[in-house]
Amino acid sequence: EIATLNQVISKKKNLAKLVCDAIRYELKTDFAFQNIDGIRVNQIGKKVTYEDIYRMDPFNNQIVVLKMNKNELKSLIAYSLRRKSHPVLMGSNLIFKAKINKERKIYQIQLFDQNQKELLSKKQYIVAMNSYIFNAYQFKHSDQGKTLKLTSDQPVIRFLKIMGKSLPDYSKQKRIFVQIEQK
Repeated sequence: EIATLNQVISKKKNLAKLVCDAIRYELKTDFAFQNIDGIRVNQIGKKVTYEDIYRMDPFNNQIVVLKMNKNELKSLIAYSLRRKSHPVLMGSNLIFKAKINKERKIYQIQLFDQNQKELLSKKQYIVAMNSYIFNAYQFKHSDQGKTLKLTSDQPVIRFLKIMGKSLPDYSKQKRIFVQIEQK
């Protein structure tokens, strides 16, 4: 057993919040991302085992860290919003609000940190994501990133051991706001 939690974590989007929070916590980055569709279970119980984590995140994706500015972050999020009919990317310490039409054309993306402060245009942020996102998503980034010898499951295990019952209730956190306009 890795940890005992206060509640079951249900839904892939909430498990993705756990994964990207764990990565950001361990690497001390400004933001971290996890692809929601990369989560392979729908919940983990109150008593979390290694098997639960390896089933949730079975891919051994390495973590990539890079510097990104606000426009590059918008590019990453825009690509994820155009991919499917639902958001496929979750962020840690990042709230994004987007307006799109039925054809998935994006009218606006706003980015805020978890304190509701809008991101600065000229600032370079330190960002972590798994190697699948880095290699499969088409987004602007001038930094080629550094691939770490760290897979995404490892920070989750350590995070759960440290945080355990102190984890937030992820079901009450809203990090993605997508408004689909009927134009």
